[in-house]
Amino acid sequence: MKRLVEEKENQGFVQCHEDKEIKVDIAYREDAAEYETFRQASYDLQDKINDSLLSTGIGYTEGITINESGATIYFFVVDEDLGIVAIQKILLEQKLLNESSVSLLQEDGNYISANTYQSKD
Repeated sequence: MKRLVEEKENQGFVQCHEDKEIKVDIAYREDAAEYETFRQASYDLQDKINDSLLSTGIGYTEGITINESGATIYFFVVDEDLGIVAIQKILLEQKLLNESSVSLLQEDGNYISANTYQSKD
């Protein structure tokens, strides 16, 4: 087991507890005729980010909420810095980075923007 853990860490996996949550808010136009298209696009985005997080062992999707005002996708990540980078990379590829906000849940129950988040390094 120890050798397997070392091998996975060498591949870029991170070993720690699942105690951090990243929240991704995705805004969209409120055109009711396009709601179903937006709904499917939100699920597709959730899948893309989830695949990225799972493939590296960084985290996974916790859930999604979609309504007339937008979509919110919730993720659990084991490393805030790696999680932010992975999520923002997918948002950039999907041309949604400027229309989205990434926020981190803090110990006090409040969220802070990833834009103001200070890396632990």
